[in-house]
Amino acid sequence: FKRLATAATAWAVPGTPQHGDAALLAKLLGGVDWMLTHRYGPEHTRFDNDWDWEIGAALALNDTAVLLHDQLGAERLERVTAAVHHYTPDPNLWRVNRQIATGANRVWVSTVVAVNAVLRGDGDALARVRDALSDVEGAGANSVLAFNDTGGAAAGTGEGFSSDGSFLQHYKHPYNGGYGKELLGNLSRLLNLLAGTAWTVTDPDLDNVRGWVDDGFDPLMFRG
Repeated sequence: FKRLATAATAWAVPGTPQHGDAALLAKLLGGVDWMLTHRYGPEHTRFDNDWDWEIGAALALNDTAVLLHDQLGAERLERVTAAVHHYTPDPNLWRVNRQIATGANRVWVSTVVAVNAVLRGDGDALARVRDALSDVEGAGANSVLAFNDTGGAAAGTGEGFSSDGSFLQHYKHPYNGGYGKELLGNLSRLLNLLAGTAWTVTDPDLDNVRGWVDDGFDPLMFRG
């Protein structure tokens, strides 16, 4: 799916040699069909890492669907959105046994659900995405916007950003340059997607995000 998304970007972006190429478009549509028929969707059994099915493949397939939206046709678009929704239906949960998503994983699955919701025209799902960032359903215990060390809603979860800029994932591992970077990048894009809509994030803890770059990343950089 990542290769399809990369090729779809080349097809869709003006200025590339492949922009609007009819032969490439035919291969892209055929590739989407093949993957849905043979690899990805409700009729297929997942294996190995849940991340690949619920996040990695879903993000790439979403991107491909957005880039090729007007070329997919209604039936193919329905197959794409149904496949993604099958693996990633809830912005609060992930894994085959439905565990609570935390840290970068919560932002990833929220991004998957959000783009899928846009493609399906599902406003209720977008509202759940907005609320998942603050973990409304969990009373804030796994909010990705709150600091996890200041006695706020997310205190005690052990994952996410602390007030000193440090970031933990997998309970105890410092991960600013890995999961932390992914959380910040994907959260920025997700907030931008929701901004100016009925689902704009208004959580006061959003102010915390503005300090993450200065406190969590600048101190770790040396000569660029």
